[in-house]
Amino acid sequence: MSILETIAETGRPVVIRHIRRGRQVQSTMSPMECPEKKGGTCVLILSHEGEHAADEGEYRIIESKLADFGPLDVLTRRELEVLSLIKHGMTLDEIASLLHRSRKTIDNHRTSIAKKLGESSRVRLAQLAEQAGLELHDASLERIGTRREEASDPK
Repeated sequence: MSILETIAETGRPVVIRHIRRGRQVQSTMSPMECPEKKGGTCVLILSHEGEHAADEGEYRIIESKLADFGPLDVLTRRELEVLSLIKHGMTLDEIASLLHRSRKTIDNHRTSIAKKLGESSRVRLAQLAEQAGLELHDASLERIGTRREEASDPK
């Protein structure tokens, strides 16, 4: 509700970015006149998958704190980080340097990612990460899905 109140007060649209079922979804919430409220403000909400060329000067961008990684939910936090960096075209050496791990460790993560997702092509892995709009910081989001349930199940 606070987002809706802010939109009504400022008259400035907001973009909410989140990951749902392994795909990036962006919801644009824009203020508009509400004739039935006589001078009141209504909010139009449009959602779409993929990138949104939101200009931060025009839109306030809000990142969701939760994620439904869908098919990517089988990956560990570190594997999601590695996958997001593969998406950006980084080499294994560059990823290893950024994450302060050995090249061999990163290669093991990449192999594990490929096995879990059933994809051996680096290009296809990058495409899956692109569909999810996966960024490095997304790996630390609270999960809505199976890994969250597994983590809370004390087997």
